Amino acid sequence: ICLGILLCSCRDNNTGERVLFQTDSYTVSSEDNFILPSYNLSVSVLQGGHQGVMAYNYKTGDIDLFSDDSIWGTISLQKDGPNAIPGELVSLLPGSSDSIWEFNRESFYLIDKAGNVMAKHSPEYPVICECNYAMNTAVAGWNPNGILSYPVKDGNTYKLISYDVKTDQVVRTYELLYPESRTEDKFYGYLELPNVSFQKDKAIYNFSYDCTVFVLNLQSGETEKHTLPSKFAPQALPTLERSSDPTTWLHYGWENPHYYMVYYLSDPDIYIRPMLKGIDISNRQNSDTIIDEKQLVLAVIDSDFKLLDEIELPKETYCNFHGWCSLPDGFLLYKDNALGKPHDDLMYDVIRIR
Repeated sequence: ICLGILLCSCRDNNTGERVLFQTDSYTVSSEDNFILPSYNLSVSVLQGGHQGVMAYNYKTGDIDLFSDDSIWGTISLQKDGPNAIPGELVSLLPGSSDSIWEFNRESFYLIDKAGNVMAKHSPEYPVICECNYAMNTAVAGWNPNGILSYPVKDGNTYKLISYDVKTDQVVRTYELLYPESRTEDKFYGYLELPNVSFQKDKAIYNFSYDCTVFVLNLQSGETEKHTLPSKFAPQALPTLERSSDPTTWLHYGWENPHYYMVYYLSDPDIYIRPMLKGIDISNRQNSDTIIDEKQLVLAVIDSDFKLLDEIELPKETYCNFHGWCSLPDGFLLYKDNALGKPHDDLMYDVIRIR
C-alpha cells in the first residue's frame, strides 16, 4: 500500500525559503516474510538497476532488501566456515554493485552477494559506534578508488581514518574538531561522541549536544564550520559534572534534545538532520517508553549548509532508536513506536522534499 500526502511547512529564516514536502507511506506484509517492523541498521542501495533499502535483520542474521511494498531479495550471510562473520553487525556499506562492507565492532569485512569474504581490515583504534541510544550503529565511507574511511576514538581525541584496501595501509588520519561550546572542563555524558556521515569527498560530522556542523574536505584536509541552531533546542546543551553517575547520564540524555548525524539526499541536493526534542521526565512512571514519547524533528539544510526549514513529525509514530535512513530522493522513517498501534508488518514513511 502506498499513500501520498502533500504537506507544506514554512519557517522565518535568513533564506526566506519555504520547504514543501510529501509523505509517502508503504507497508510490506509480514506474511511469509521474516521481516522486522523496523531496522536500526539500514542503508540505501542500488543493485541491478533497482533502487531500494538494504537492512540487517538481527533475528535471521541476514540482509533484507526491500523497496516500496515488497521484499525483493535476501543476502544470506554465512554462519560458519571461513566466510563466517562473528557477532552481530553494527555497520553496512554498499561497496559496489556486487559487494558490501560490514563491520562487527572488531573488523571490517568486504563480502560479495554470496556472502564470501573478499577482504578484511581490523582497525588499530576503537571505531565509534555508541552514538544512537541503545541501538548502536557505526558508519563508514567508501571511495571508488579503494579508500575506506571511518571514525575512531584515540584516547581523548576523535579521528577519521582513511584506509587503502589495495595497499592494506592507512593513508591518512584527520583529527576531528570540537564545537566552541566544548572545553576540557565540560562533560555531556553519553552524548559525548561525534556523529559522522560521508558524501563523496566530504566527511560531515556534528555532536549530539551542539547545533554546529563540520564539513571536512577529505582531499585538502580543510574543515568548514556551520552553526545551524534549532528553534526547538538550545545551541548547546547544559553540561554535567564529571563526577556524576551513569544513571544521571542516562536521565540527562532522556530529558535533553539530541542532534543526530547529517544525511545527504542527492536528488534534491539537500541535507537532513534529525533531532529529538527534549522532554520533562519528572512525572514519567515508565522509563521504558521515555524515548518513544520524544518528538522527532527534521532540519532541512541546503547544499551550502544553510538551514531552510524544520519539520515537526507526528508524535508516538516513528522508531526513535535510529529507525531511519536516507534515500537518494527522500528520508525513510520506520513506523514502529512502543506507544503507537502495534503491528507485525514493515511500515514506513518516506519524506520527499519538493
